[in-house]
Amino acid sequence: MKNSKIVTCIAVALILATLLSACGPAQSTPKQTKAALVTWGLVSGDPYNALAYQGLQKAQKDFGIEIAVNDEGQTASDWEATFRDYASQGYNLVIGHGWNFADVAVKVAPSFPNTTFVVIGGTVSDKNLTSVVFEDQYSGYLAGVLAALMSKSGVIGTVAGFEGEGVYYEVNSFYQGVKAARPDAKAIIAYAGAWDDPAKGNELAVSMIESGADVINHYAAATGLGSLEAAEKAGVWGISDVYTCKDSSPKTCLSSHDVLFDNIVYKIVQMYREGKLEGKVYYWGLGEKAVGLGVTHQGVPKEILDQVNAIQKKMLDGQLKLEQDYNKPNW
Repeated sequence: MKNSKIVTCIAVALILATLLSACGPAQSTPKQTKAALVTWGLVSGDPYNALAYQGLQKAQKDFGIEIAVNDEGQTASDWEATFRDYASQGYNLVIGHGWNFADVAVKVAPSFPNTTFVVIGGTVSDKNLTSVVFEDQYSGYLAGVLAALMSKSGVIGTVAGFEGEGVYYEVNSFYQGVKAARPDAKAIIAYAGAWDDPAKGNELAVSMIESGADVINHYAAATGLGSLEAAEKAGVWGISDVYTCKDSSPKTCLSSHDVLFDNIVYKIVQMYREGKLEGKVYYWGLGEKAVGLGVTHQGVPKEILDQVNAIQKKMLDGQLKLEQDYNKPNW
């Protein structure tokens, strides 16, 4: 009788365990993914686009997904057709690399409910529409602090691509850092009116250097490469946007305010495959490894690095929070 009760208890326990496992979370199978990256310019020759594509290539290697990129130098009039073409071809994840794709994504997404659209730098969302805001005000601020502490003249120049809110907040974040470290610093800001004109970037930087700037910063994509060349030739510090300048300007590349687009794109693909990418706006910063201060020049003194690192720690600990200031810079 006693053995019979034991057998019965074991049987009940097995039944309960089976029921509980049936009610528990199912092991999700990663989604079959075809991911397309839409850029506003060429992938080759532009660090902004090249870095995003590197992230997509890494996802392809790690996850075995099919990928595509429109490396054709398209204009804004082509973007809607490109979005629709990729969705029609069965790409179930279409990533627009830049805030300027927001309107296109909003227009196209309702026509393809089985495709997830993502806008990097946008603030739009819907059931199948996601945006990722990279909080590069933090990396810009850190670069500004470093620039102020390394400048001897106290004159710090910035070459920007275009005027507009998307650029204004970046320039503002940089000079917030500059002024926090050196309130008497002088700012020189110029807009090139182009993302892909290194000669114009060089011309503007030369003018700033002639006006006493000994640090040249840029938010100008390929145009900024010309600014860095001018800094290298003049022997003044250069600070790059998005991507390190240590290869192109090894003598004077002070650092860069990085946006780690490779990490951002990779994480988007990973979250999509795992079924975790929601139709909302994500805000990714230092903690998500979406932004950061780049490699610093070996000539930066340890005491200055310590000051910059202390500020970064405050950011990570939540003691220093920064908003994106979209007003026209007036420093």
